[in-house]
Amino acid sequence: MFKGRHLEPWVGDPRRAYGPNEAPSELAALIGPELDRLIQEGSETNG
Repeated sequence: MFKGRHLEPWVGDPRRAYGPNEAPSELAALIGPELDRLIQEGSETNG
């Protein structure tokens, strides 16, 4: 399947999904504030 490669199959795959506490800190720093904003907006509109 990954002939000639010595990497794990998910390395470099943009579809990579991270489990709890697996995301790189740089990625979490980018996503965290936006998720917080969306959660706040949802709680304001849904009471």
